[in-house]
Amino acid sequence: SLAAIPLATTAHGAITPVDVTFGTADSLYLDFDGGTFATTSQAGSDVKLNFEYGGSEKPYVQGLDAWEFANSSGSFVQLFDIGATTTTSSTYTSGYIEYYSSGPGEGGFTNKAIAFTDGSNAAYALMSYDDAANQMTIHHFDYAAGQTTIQVGAIPEPATSAALMALLAGGATVFQRSRKRANI
Repeated sequence: SLAAIPLATTAHGAITPVDVTFGTADSLYLDFDGGTFATTSQAGSDVKLNFEYGGSEKPYVQGLDAWEFANSSGSFVQLFDIGATTTTSSTYTSGYIEYYSSGPGEGGFTNKAIAFTDGSNAAYALMSYDDAANQMTIHHFDYAAGQTTIQVGAIPEPATSAALMALLAGGATVFQRSRKRANI
């Protein structure tokens, strides 16, 4: 089973949650700056994810509207880990999502990102691939206008943790005041 990644607002803007799993007969289109996705091509679609070449059922990505992906060699997609800063020094418009031989290994991968650029902006899509089931899950994507790189899964401290820390700090202040009054 493919696990979802927690979502939060990043320094770049709001991560767009997707959490869509699809198979060999399906496609998914992402619109980075519009923050939308669809199973059919829409005006503003930046990237198409699908499976190519019938029997081999390899996961495939295609850049649309001037968007390209970071590639590792030839037309293979470079995958990035959560926390990594993407690089797009070598890009390609369409190719296979690398999951075999020089990739993360047979069987697929979990929670890896594909980096994209249109020359002026950066984006990534966090995904998992289940080779046995021939399914891709797109967890979320993020977009950074005017930047050439973006940090994958740059998820800040959750608001509940920040609120708890503020509550503890407030409690310590009240405790100190009551202690001072007791010593008077």
